[in-house]
Amino acid sequence: MRTGHAFTTATVAALLALTGCGSGPDPKPDVAACKTAMVKQVDEAMAAGEETVDDERPTACRGVDDKTLQRLAGEITAAKTAEFFGDESATPSP
Repeated sequence: MRTGHAFTTATVAALLALTGCGSGPDPKPDVAACKTAMVKQVDEAMAAGEETVDDERPTACRGVDDKTLQRLAGEITAAKTAEFFGDESATPSP
């Protein structure tokens, strides 16, 4: 079960780091592109190990408000956790 804990820790750390960084809002943020970039960033963080968390907001997420980022982070975390524990129907999608 240690692997599951490490997975969850890495995922949550990567996603929460995204919500704290950013610059001013862009005119029309693309939420689907942001979610895709967040999923990619989580996948890369999981592959690299929990010690290597990228705390930069993906370029595609610039202009997306923090409330939306938190919602996306929750969706991705839930889907990645379900995927990790065998529920393939919960794969995150943009």
